Amino acid sequence: MDIIVVLFLRRHFIFLFLSLCLLHLSCTNSPTRDHVTQRPHLLILGLDGIGYAQMKKTQEGGYFRSFKPVSPMVASFPSISDPNWCLLMGLPPEASFTKEYFDIVENKPKGSLIDHVSHPPHYESEFDFRPEGALEHLASMTWSMATGLYWLDAMEKKLFETTDKSVFKAFIVNTDFLSHTKGEDEIIKYLVEMDGKLEEIRKRYKEAYGIDLEIVLVSDHGNVFLNPKSVLPAEELTKHGWHVVDHIEKEKDVGFVIPEILSFAAFYAKKNQEQKLAKDLSRVTGVHVAIAKGDGNSLDFYSQAGKGHSRVSFDRKRKTLNYKVLQGKDPFGHISLFKKGPITWHKYFVETLSTDYPNALLRAWQGFTINSQQKPSVLVSPILGYVFSNKTLELITNVMGLKSVHGSFHRKESLGIVMSTHRELPPLPPEMFLPVVLKQN
Repeated sequence: MDIIVVLFLRRHFIFLFLSLCLLHLSCTNSPTRDHVTQRPHLLILGLDGIGYAQMKKTQEGGYFRSFKPVSPMVASFPSISDPNWCLLMGLPPEASFTKEYFDIVENKPKGSLIDHVSHPPHYESEFDFRPEGALEHLASMTWSMATGLYWLDAMEKKLFETTDKSVFKAFIVNTDFLSHTKGEDEIIKYLVEMDGKLEEIRKRYKEAYGIDLEIVLVSDHGNVFLNPKSVLPAEELTKHGWHVVDHIEKEKDVGFVIPEILSFAAFYAKKNQEQKLAKDLSRVTGVHVAIAKGDGNSLDFYSQAGKGHSRVSFDRKRKTLNYKVLQGKDPFGHISLFKKGPITWHKYFVETLSTDYPNALLRAWQGFTINSQQKPSVLVSPILGYVFSNKTLELITNVMGLKSVHGSFHRKESLGIVMSTHRELPPLPPEMFLPVVLKQN
């Protein structure tokens, strides 16, 4: 979700007002047994931006004992909220990866920071409980332990009132804001409090309705906790003869928008300029890989300041992929898997889970094909610890602080969570979440 909105909001002045707006959500009623025949037996609780490493550390510390061991949810690329929650909820993609973007169809920048609050993402409509309206979305951008627990209280109230479905889906958004503004220690503290609250909910639900409620926790991506360095592409693109513009007309025109501090970026250019643009972007300080589509079934990766060039090709019918290094080094360290030629998508997913860049080649393909209605010319992922920024965002960050970032291929930013009280769920890509979870119910 939007980091910059959080940085703009001065929590010390608006906290009391927004907290009072949430108070009515936390007034739960004592449940009593009734004769309703249909009540939820499965609670799917979506937690924005909770990383696998933080949940694993919490579970190893003795919490979430009623849950089976946590597994990673391997985010698609970019590892940010909108594309990944759409995949998790089985929905078509949003217009673009973020609310503020360069519209290649209308050939101009679109959206603004205000759109993050006034136009909630459409995936939220799939949840039975979520922030409602602009006021509650603003409230979700403030943080204290108290406001975080208010959202859980409000979710509990709605769950106990629900009588028309067997699966209840709830969405807690401000966990990601907590990561960005408070850091890892506060995330773990909140998870500890959440564990106790979920235990209470299951106990009360069993007493009230005689149902052993299964809870499935899922998140869309992780976070890396550090003070990031800025990638400033406009200045370096100009050095290579590109013209950063609001309307793409000439061969060397390039359009892009950096609305947030994220470790990925999408660029748009004239057709047949993609490979040249990707190679030049790989020379920008802080860039790990710049990716352009080749023919209809391949991607080209440029790295190491233009000296690295590798290519992946896909057979969508057989669900296989093949990968070759054409020049320089493999930026992902996966080339050894392809010594004997193509491998299946599933094998690639499993074999790369423990690497620094899990499932990177397939995730890159999704970034170009299914994660946005706007198809980019080039996608770029930075070196871990770097983020795309501009002078304004850089200044805001220096003044107000930033504790974590996400968006890239790296596992620390990519691995979310999936875990259940009733069954051990396997590591999953987001598009497989609902099929796997609902199949067993």
